[in-house]
Amino acid sequence: MGPGEKSLSVLIIVGGKAEGHLESFEEVTEAPRHTSEYAMPYESNRPIYVCRGPKEPISDLWPRVNFF
Repeated sequence: MGPGEKSLSVLIIVGGKAEGHLESFEEVTEAPRHTSEYAMPYESNRPIYVCRGPKEPISDLWPRVNFF
């Protein structure tokens, strides 16, 4: 599943580094981190980024940013 033919201006990304996301977006803001006592250690305290202004169509970015 992916974005389809929609034109998106905001994408929320969990994990990674802001510097890496700035290669694909004009603006990257870190939101509060995800933490959970029930999560595996590698799943907790992960940064959540609100990314705005994609530098290319989301359909082109999607294969590089979806890891699930």
